[in-house]
Amino acid sequence: MEYLQRRVITLEEEAANYQAMKSPIMNEKISGAQLILPEIKARICNQTILVKIRCGNRKGRIVEILGEVENLNLAILNFNVATFATSVLDFTIIAKMEHESCPSENDIVTAIDDLLCKSGISV
Repeated sequence: MEYLQRRVITLEEEAANYQAMKSPIMNEKISGAQLILPEIKARICNQTILVKIRCGNRKGRIVEILGEVENLNLAILNFNVATFATSVLDFTIIAKMEHESCPSENDIVTAIDDLLCKSGISV
C-alpha cells in the first residue's frame, strides 16, 4: 500500500511537469465566453515545426497562410485544412526549418496573427 501511495505521488509530479512543458505558444483572443478568431498555436521539436491555426474562412486564405509560412524560411512537409462549421478553417501545418536561424514559436504565431489581422478576420 505504501508503495502505491509513493507511486501515485511520483506520477502526479511527473504529470504536473509534463503539463508545464507541454503548453504551446498560442494566440487566443477571448471575449467573454466566446472565442474570437484567429487561434494560432506553434510547437518546435528539433528542426520540425507544428503550426495549428483556426481562422475565418474567406477566399485566398489558404494561399496567404502558406505564403507566410514560406516567408518564415520554413519548408512545408505536410498541410491539412478542414472547414469547421461553415465559416471557420482549421489548418495543421508541419514544416521543417530551412536554416539554423529560423524563427521562434512566438515569432511564428506573431507573424501569422499579423497577416490574418491585416487581411481581416471573418468570424
